[in-house]
Amino acid sequence: MKLLKIISLILLLALLCASAAYAYELRPEAYWGERGWINALESVYTWLRNMVLVGIVGGVYLLPTLIAIIRSHNKLAQIAALNVFLGVIVIGWIGALIWSFSGNVHPQNFLDRFGSTA
Repeated sequence: MKLLKIISLILLLALLCASAAYAYELRPEAYWGERGWINALESVYTWLRNMVLVGIVGGVYLLPTLIAIIRSHNKLAQIAALNVFLGVIVIGWIGALIWSFSGNVHPQNFLDRFGSTA
């Protein structure tokens, strides 16, 4: 449940940022004129398309942090910091991804969340 809340908050933040960036396309002037409704529909389509792209790119960008959350990694805060601040540099993102897959996890939390393999 905690993972879903974190993912929801991240996606909500990304959508709000993208909404602010593309809000100018949903201006009232788009509804006036000969092609008013077509312009409005094109604006809505552009906005929806960009929301989906921001969500996908944001999910890929935060993938190492999400993997560390799912695996109950001991160094979750450090992985998240590396991912957020140095993830723009491809080497930082790859480093965070490799680090999130390392074996340094809380075994009991992992088993409680996903069940025993026995």
